Amino acid sequence: MSQPRPSRPHEPRSPRRLQLPAAALALTALLGAAACDSTDPQPTASLPMLTPSPQPQAAPAPPAASEPVTPQAAPHAVAGNPPAVPALPPTATDLTLAAPAPGGLTPQYVASLAQLPEPAGTAQDIALRFLSALRERQWADAAAQMSLYSRDRLSYRDPAQVATILNDVRQHAGGDAFGACTGTRQINPSAVAVTCGRQLVVVHVESRFVPGVQIDSAHPDGDVVAESHLHAYTDIEL
Repeated sequence: MSQPRPSRPHEPRSPRRLQLPAAALALTALLGAAACDSTDPQPTASLPMLTPSPQPQAAPAPPAASEPVTPQAAPHAVAGNPPAVPALPPTATDLTLAAPAPGGLTPQYVASLAQLPEPAGTAQDIALRFLSALRERQWADAAAQMSLYSRDRLSYRDPAQVATILNDVRQHAGGDAFGACTGTRQINPSAVAVTCGRQLVVVHVESRFVPGVQIDSAHPDGDVVAESHLHAYTDIEL
Protein backbone atom coordinates (compact mmCIF):
# COMPACT_ATOMS: atom_id res chain seq x y z
CA MET A 1 0.00 0.00 0.00
CA SER A 2 1.28 3.32 -0.90
CA GLN A 3 2.06 5.84 1.64
CA PRO A 4 0.20 9.15 1.58
CA ARG A 5 2.16 12.12 0.29
CA PRO A 6 3.04 14.41 3.06
CA SER A 7 1.39 17.82 2.59
CA ARG A 8 3.45 20.89 2.15
CA PRO A 9 2.92 23.91 4.20
CA HIS A 10 0.86 26.64 2.30
CA GLU A 11 3.01 29.33 0.74
CA PRO A 12 1.53 32.49 -0.65
CA ARG A 13 1.92 32.80 -4.40
CA SER A 14 3.73 35.75 -5.81
CA PRO A 15 1.73 37.60 -8.45
CA ARG A 16 2.71 37.01 -12.01
CA ARG A 17 4.34 39.87 -13.83
CA LEU A 18 2.74 40.81 -17.13
CA GLN A 19 5.34 40.56 -19.77
CA LEU A 20 4.80 43.45 -22.32
CA PRO A 21 6.56 43.71 -25.57
CA ALA A 22 9.12 46.48 -26.08
CA ALA A 23 6.88 48.56 -28.41
CA ALA A 24 4.13 48.69 -25.79
CA LEU A 25 6.60 49.81 -23.18
CA ALA A 26 7.86 52.63 -25.39
CA LEU A 27 4.30 53.84 -26.08
CA THR A 28 3.53 53.79 -22.37
CA ALA A 29 6.59 55.92 -21.66
CA LEU A 30 5.61 58.46 -24.28
CA LEU A 31 2.07 58.79 -22.93
CA GLY A 32 3.40 59.28 -19.44
CA ALA A 33 5.74 62.03 -20.56
CA ALA A 34 2.91 63.79 -22.38
CA ALA A 35 0.76 63.61 -19.23
CA CYS A 36 3.53 65.21 -17.23
CA ASP A 37 3.86 68.07 -19.74
CA SER A 38 0.11 68.80 -19.65
CA THR A 39 -0.11 68.80 -15.88
CA ASP A 40 3.00 70.88 -15.27
CA PRO A 41 3.39 73.29 -18.24
CA GLN A 42 6.63 75.14 -18.52
CA PRO A 43 6.28 78.94 -18.88
CA THR A 44 7.32 80.13 -22.31
CA ALA A 45 8.45 83.65 -23.23
CA SER A 46 5.86 85.48 -25.36
CA LEU A 47 7.14 86.71 -28.69
CA PRO A 48 6.15 90.19 -29.93
CA MET A 49 3.54 90.16 -32.71
CA LEU A 50 5.02 91.33 -35.98
CA THR A 51 2.75 93.45 -38.19
CA PRO A 52 3.69 93.35 -41.86
CA SER A 53 4.44 96.82 -43.21
CA PRO A 54 2.23 97.89 -46.17
CA GLN A 55 3.93 97.45 -49.48
CA PRO A 56 3.78 100.49 -51.83
CA GLN A 57 1.64 99.76 -54.85
CA ALA A 58 3.21 100.51 -58.16
CA ALA A 59 1.36 102.91 -60.50
CA PRO A 60 -0.28 101.24 -63.47
CA ALA A 61 1.98 101.22 -66.45
CA PRO A 62 0.86 103.45 -69.36
CA PRO A 63 -0.33 101.64 -72.45
CA ALA A 64 2.27 100.85 -75.03
CA ALA A 65 2.56 103.18 -78.00
CA SER A 66 1.42 100.47 -80.35
CA GLU A 67 -1.70 99.71 -78.35
CA PRO A 68 -4.68 101.88 -79.34
CA VAL A 69 -6.43 103.59 -76.47
CA THR A 70 -10.17 103.11 -76.73
CA PRO A 71 -12.13 106.02 -75.23
CA GLN A 72 -14.81 105.05 -72.77
CA ALA A 73 -18.30 105.78 -73.98
CA ALA A 74 -20.52 108.00 -71.91
CA PRO A 75 -22.98 106.17 -69.61
CA HIS A 76 -25.96 107.19 -71.72
CA ALA A 77 -24.32 106.33 -75.04
CA VAL A 78 -25.47 103.22 -76.86
CA ALA A 79 -22.76 100.87 -78.00
CA GLY A 80 -22.14 101.24 -81.71
CA ASN A 81 -24.00 104.58 -81.90
CA PRO A 82 -21.82 107.35 -80.40
CA PRO A 83 -23.69 110.58 -79.66
CA ALA A 84 -23.47 113.16 -82.42
CA VAL A 85 -21.40 116.22 -81.61
CA PRO A 86 -23.21 119.42 -82.61
CA ALA A 87 -21.25 121.53 -85.07
CA LEU A 88 -20.15 124.95 -83.88
CA PRO A 89 -20.99 127.98 -86.00
CA PRO A 90 -18.01 129.10 -88.09
CA THR A 91 -16.15 132.15 -86.89
CA ALA A 92 -14.83 134.92 -89.11
CA THR A 93 -11.37 133.29 -88.98
CA ASP A 94 -12.86 129.95 -90.07
CA LEU A 95 -14.59 131.64 -93.00
CA THR A 96 -11.29 133.18 -94.07
CA LEU A 97 -9.42 129.87 -93.91
CA ALA A 98 -12.20 127.64 -95.23
CA ALA A 99 -12.14 128.95 -98.82
CA PRO A 100 -10.26 131.61 -100.78
CA ALA A 101 -11.88 135.00 -100.35
CA PRO A 102 -13.32 136.47 -103.58
CA GLY A 103 -10.70 138.86 -104.90
CA GLY A 104 -9.03 139.11 -101.49
CA LEU A 105 -12.21 140.25 -99.74
CA THR A 106 -12.84 138.95 -96.23
CA PRO A 107 -15.55 139.95 -93.72
CA GLN A 108 -12.93 141.73 -91.62
CA TYR A 109 -11.53 143.64 -94.59
CA VAL A 110 -14.94 144.77 -95.84
CA ALA A 111 -16.00 145.92 -92.37
CA SER A 112 -12.83 148.03 -92.10
CA LEU A 113 -13.03 149.70 -95.52
CA ALA A 114 -13.92 153.06 -94.00
CA GLN A 115 -10.81 152.88 -91.78
CA LEU A 116 -8.38 152.36 -94.67
CA PRO A 117 -5.99 155.23 -95.41
CA GLU A 118 -6.72 157.53 -98.33
CA PRO A 119 -5.24 156.35 -101.64
CA ALA A 120 -1.85 157.93 -102.27
CA GLY A 121 -0.56 159.66 -105.37
CA THR A 122 -2.17 161.82 -108.04
CA ALA A 123 -5.61 161.30 -109.56
CA GLN A 124 -3.98 159.62 -112.55
CA ASP A 125 -2.07 157.21 -110.27
CA ILE A 126 -5.26 156.33 -108.40
CA ALA A 127 -7.25 155.75 -111.62
CA LEU A 128 -4.53 153.55 -113.10
CA ARG A 129 -4.28 151.38 -109.97
CA PHE A 130 -8.08 151.11 -109.77
CA LEU A 131 -8.57 149.87 -113.35
CA SER A 132 -5.55 147.54 -113.18
CA ALA A 133 -7.02 145.88 -110.06
CA LEU A 134 -10.44 145.57 -111.70
CA ARG A 135 -8.91 143.95 -114.75
CA GLU A 136 -7.33 141.23 -112.55
CA ARG A 137 -10.49 140.91 -110.40
CA GLN A 138 -8.54 141.97 -107.33
CA TRP A 139 -11.56 143.48 -105.63
CA ALA A 140 -9.80 144.31 -102.36
CA ASP A 141 -7.08 146.30 -104.14
CA ALA A 142 -9.69 148.11 -106.24
CA ALA A 143 -11.76 149.01 -103.17
CA ALA A 144 -8.68 150.49 -101.50
CA GLN A 145 -8.47 153.09 -104.32
CA MET A 146 -12.01 154.36 -103.73
CA SER A 147 -13.01 157.51 -101.88
CA LEU A 148 -14.06 157.47 -98.24
CA TYR A 149 -17.70 157.97 -99.23
CA SER A 150 -17.72 154.90 -101.50
CA ARG A 151 -15.72 152.74 -99.08
CA ASP A 152 -18.04 153.63 -96.23
CA ARG A 153 -21.11 152.59 -98.24
CA LEU A 154 -19.50 149.28 -99.19
CA SER A 155 -18.44 148.49 -95.60
CA TYR A 156 -22.07 147.61 -94.74
CA ARG A 157 -22.18 144.87 -97.38
CA ASP A 158 -20.86 141.33 -97.23
CA PRO A 159 -17.87 140.27 -99.38
CA ALA A 160 -20.03 138.64 -102.05
CA GLN A 161 -22.07 141.82 -102.51
CA VAL A 162 -18.95 143.98 -102.73
CA ALA A 163 -17.51 141.62 -105.34
CA THR A 164 -20.76 141.84 -107.33
CA ILE A 165 -20.70 145.66 -107.31
CA LEU A 166 -17.06 145.89 -108.38
CA ASN A 167 -17.56 143.27 -111.07
CA ASP A 168 -20.41 145.42 -112.41
CA VAL A 169 -17.98 148.35 -112.62
CA ARG A 170 -15.58 146.06 -114.49
CA GLN A 171 -18.25 145.10 -117.02
CA HIS A 172 -19.05 148.76 -117.75
CA ALA A 173 -15.33 149.45 -118.17
CA GLY A 174 -14.98 146.79 -120.88
CA GLY A 175 -15.09 143.50 -119.00
CA ASP A 176 -12.82 140.82 -120.44
CA ALA A 177 -12.23 142.85 -123.59
CA PHE A 178 -10.02 145.60 -122.23
CA GLY A 179 -6.31 144.99 -122.09
CA ALA A 180 -3.54 146.19 -119.83
CA CYS A 181 -3.95 149.78 -118.67
CA THR A 182 -0.98 152.01 -119.44
CA GLY A 183 -1.46 155.66 -120.44
CA THR A 184 -3.50 158.23 -118.49
CA ARG A 185 -4.50 161.86 -118.90
CA GLN A 186 -6.51 164.27 -116.81
CA ILE A 187 -9.60 165.48 -118.69
CA ASN A 188 -11.08 167.64 -115.89
CA PRO A 189 -10.45 168.17 -112.17
CA SER A 190 -12.56 165.10 -111.32
CA ALA A 191 -11.99 162.72 -114.24
CA VAL A 192 -9.09 160.75 -115.71
CA ALA A 193 -9.03 159.00 -119.09
CA VAL A 194 -7.06 155.72 -118.97
CA THR A 195 -5.92 153.80 -122.05
CA CYS A 196 -6.49 150.06 -121.56
CA GLY A 197 -5.41 148.19 -124.68
CA ARG A 198 -7.45 149.74 -127.54
CA GLN A 199 -10.11 151.19 -125.24
CA LEU A 200 -10.37 154.47 -123.44
CA VAL A 201 -11.95 154.26 -120.00
CA VAL A 202 -12.98 157.34 -118.02
CA VAL A 203 -12.66 157.07 -114.22
CA HIS A 204 -14.20 159.63 -111.89
CA VAL A 205 -11.50 160.44 -109.35
CA GLU A 206 -12.14 163.07 -106.69
CA SER A 207 -8.88 164.80 -105.89
CA ARG A 208 -9.88 168.22 -104.55
CA PHE A 209 -11.62 167.25 -101.28
CA VAL A 210 -11.71 163.52 -100.49
CA PRO A 211 -9.29 161.67 -102.80
CA GLY A 212 -10.37 158.42 -104.39
CA VAL A 213 -12.50 156.82 -107.07
CA GLN A 214 -16.27 157.27 -107.05
CA ILE A 215 -18.38 154.71 -108.91
CA ASP A 216 -21.90 156.18 -108.66
CA SER A 217 -23.90 156.20 -111.90
CA ALA A 218 -24.37 160.01 -111.65
CA HIS A 219 -20.75 160.83 -112.58
CA PRO A 220 -20.51 159.68 -116.24
CA ASP A 221 -22.84 162.48 -117.34
CA GLY A 222 -20.31 165.11 -116.31
CA ASP A 223 -17.16 163.27 -117.42
CA VAL A 224 -17.28 163.72 -121.20
CA VAL A 225 -14.45 163.38 -123.72
CA ALA A 226 -14.54 163.64 -127.50
CA GLU A 227 -13.17 160.16 -128.21
CA SER A 228 -15.14 156.96 -127.96
CA HIS A 229 -14.86 155.84 -124.38
CA LEU A 230 -16.36 153.79 -121.58
CA HIS A 231 -17.04 154.71 -117.96
CA ALA A 232 -16.05 152.87 -114.79
CA TYR A 233 -19.29 152.96 -112.80
CA THR A 234 -22.11 150.74 -111.46
CA ASP A 235 -25.86 150.79 -111.79
CA ILE A 236 -26.20 149.06 -108.41
CA GLU A 237 -27.26 151.45 -105.69
CA LEU A 238 -24.63 151.79 -103.02
